[in-house]
Amino acid sequence: MELHIPKLSISGTYDLKRILMNLGVTDVVSNWADLSGITENPDVKVSKVTHKALLKIHENGTEAAAASSIDFLPYSAPPIVKFNHPFLLLIVDQYTQSILFMGKIVNPAEK
Repeated sequence: MELHIPKLSISGTYDLKRILMNLGVTDVVSNWADLSGITENPDVKVSKVTHKALLKIHENGTEAAAASSIDFLPYSAPPIVKFNHPFLLLIVDQYTQSILFMGKIVNPAEK
């Protein structure tokens, strides 16, 4: 298979405080939370919860070589896959089948 993946870099930053509160995690982000068990300081509160994700993929290029003594028939040629249209990108843990990262590439030609 001949695979063409564009160079790309995507990132996103998300405010998780509201999301955590919607999930029921309210005590730790409230003004009366007692975090002294982790900080050893009773006068500390959670003011912001963010998540930032960054993914960079670099294409180093491909090289192909052929010998003149081999003929390829149309049905035996390796498929060519080019990611030159919008696509979803998922990084999945092989053991747990859990999605570790998911992103949407809208314009793979954009630099």
